[in-house]
Amino acid sequence: MGRRTSTENCPQAAIAFGSYRFLPRKRLLLRGNEQVRLGSRAIDILGILLERAGEIVSSAEIMSRVWKDTRVEGATLKVHIGLLRKALGELGGRSEFIENVAGRGYRFLAPLQRLVDRTANADEDGADGAASRANRVIGRQNALEELAALLTKERLVTISGAGGIGKTTIARVIADRSRKTGLPTHFIDLGPLSGSASFVSALASTLGLPARRHRRSEIATFLSGQYALLVFDNCEHVLSEVSQLADELLARAPNIRMLATSRERLQVGGEHVYQLGALDLPRPADSLSASVALTYSAIELFVDRASSVVDTFELLDSNVRTAVEICQRLDGIPLAIELAAGQVAMYGLTEIGRGLNNLLETLTLAKRTPIGRHRTLGEAFDWSYRLLSPLERAVLRRLSIFPGKFNHSAAAAICSESQVENETIVASVASLVKKSMVFVDNGDGRLRLLETTRDYAREKLKKAGEFQRIAELHATYCCNCIAAEEVGWEERAPGSGSRSAAIS
Repeated sequence: MGRRTSTENCPQAAIAFGSYRFLPRKRLLLRGNEQVRLGSRAIDILGILLERAGEIVSSAEIMSRVWKDTRVEGATLKVHIGLLRKALGELGGRSEFIENVAGRGYRFLAPLQRLVDRTANADEDGADGAASRANRVIGRQNALEELAALLTKERLVTISGAGGIGKTTIARVIADRSRKTGLPTHFIDLGPLSGSASFVSALASTLGLPARRHRRSEIATFLSGQYALLVFDNCEHVLSEVSQLADELLARAPNIRMLATSRERLQVGGEHVYQLGALDLPRPADSLSASVALTYSAIELFVDRASSVVDTFELLDSNVRTAVEICQRLDGIPLAIELAAGQVAMYGLTEIGRGLNNLLETLTLAKRTPIGRHRTLGEAFDWSYRLLSPLERAVLRRLSIFPGKFNHSAAAAICSESQVENETIVASVASLVKKSMVFVDNGDGRLRLLETTRDYAREKLKKAGEFQRIAELHATYCCNCIAAEEVGWEERAPGSGSRSAAIS
């Protein structure tokens, strides 16, 4: 049972302020019809402040009611107040709802209106329950705004990025917002499809066309005079089919706009690619307090999801380093962070930090997800791995031997120990870059694998029985590089003292 605040004495009352509604009985905060995701402590604090709106509530009273049997420091309350204010959109020191009265406590400022909570007796599995199950999208406001702006100018936008980066989540939010504007919007999940015929059939069904075998040209004709947004999710395995339809719609349906999610671009004229990156992370060397760490979206997501499964979970100065290391090790990838946070109830924060090397095998979602392959991080990578050619799989496996960045010549030296020519290896690496499996560092142009990708590929390397041989090739390559550097030093510095100076 969750903790209760006294606002629940009026279970049928919904409390409205600004653009928000607070449903005490369900411990739920809504902005419009969308849930504002809050941890249980923040919900308790909000309930207390609303109950005493207009009055100053002391920090001691709030802490005694929210943390009844636990002794906490004032800094802990400040962290949760900060999260609550951020969720309410209070930025840059502007206090629209919650005022900090120095030395005395906090006061809720906005006028309230009590409404009848029409969702109080609603079926939790029905439409009203959907809002309570929705996850708040964290750290993606800029991406959502930029993509919305792009779609007003471009007719075909592809969201590209690594597996688990959140492409589908962003696409669904954009589709939902588009529907609310009144624009006909069709979301087509391509994940379960197997080829061209099933793609056209799924699209025709989504558009409400009669149940029969359709051709791509017929769909283009049907859409030619319409205004609509088509969202194609998970295009990788039917890339050719989506590309051909997109090309035809760009030519024949001037009022149709398209949003696609894919690990690689559709390669259609007029396509605008939006590269979705990881969530914000502090630098590895940074030493942060809990309150500062929460200003990074990766840490905020971890804490948000962890507190949703463990009511008592707190990010404190004493455990913030472990949480930051987990998010850094997971490259700021939302899916990986959510999976890790979901295990806090079972293993605890410290044990998750210790077991990072086995995350790909052990992390699972406690709840069902819409797409089965995303129930574990390993399954998300399996999806991409199966779509690679045999040569691309071999190259990816072998690149996992590099612990950090590497260049093209190093990749060729490690991967071309067979009869395959170096040029073919370079082409395969370039293809992996296009498919968001390998990344190019913008600073120095060198290549790298995400930590999570490296762990996955290295397991594949071991299962293929190649690890020992590739490790030996890597060691030989490193020794050759060192020997070449030594020769260079000797040629550049003939004096006996110059070499030691260069080494030091």
